[in-house]
Amino acid sequence: MSDVSTWEGLAALHTRLRWLGAALFLVAAVLLVVRVVLVAQGALPPIRGILPSIAGLGFSLGSFGTANDTALWAMSKLDASGALPPAYTTELAHERSVRAERLAGVHAAPKVALGMPVAAVLLLAWLAWSAAGAAAGA
Repeated sequence: MSDVSTWEGLAALHTRLRWLGAALFLVAAVLLVVRVVLVAQGALPPIRGILPSIAGLGFSLGSFGTANDTALWAMSKLDASGALPPAYTTELAHERSVRAERLAGVHAAPKVALGMPVAAVLLLAWLAWSAAGAAAGA
């Protein structure tokens, strides 16, 4: 497998995967609000109610960030090799015009970018499950 096809695969996968991170962030934000309400009602203690929800926000944001960085890194490699697909040209040009110094320092973490959504989903599932249990007991 050539470097170009590897970079194309990484760009395609992680361009889609970052939207999973965005969706997970919205779910985490809703769960934070639900758990704050449960804390206010006395159904959950503050530490157990709010801190894990903040961790859920962090993991979901990390899911987006690592996938985004990996996608941008792969796009940069494709561009440097002259093989950037037209679908990514506009996005890469925008990133260069807005955040050129950040783009120059971006690095790939494809394994982390695959693991972060898994960890986020597991944490968010636990947060939802424990909130449902607390709501049922309140």
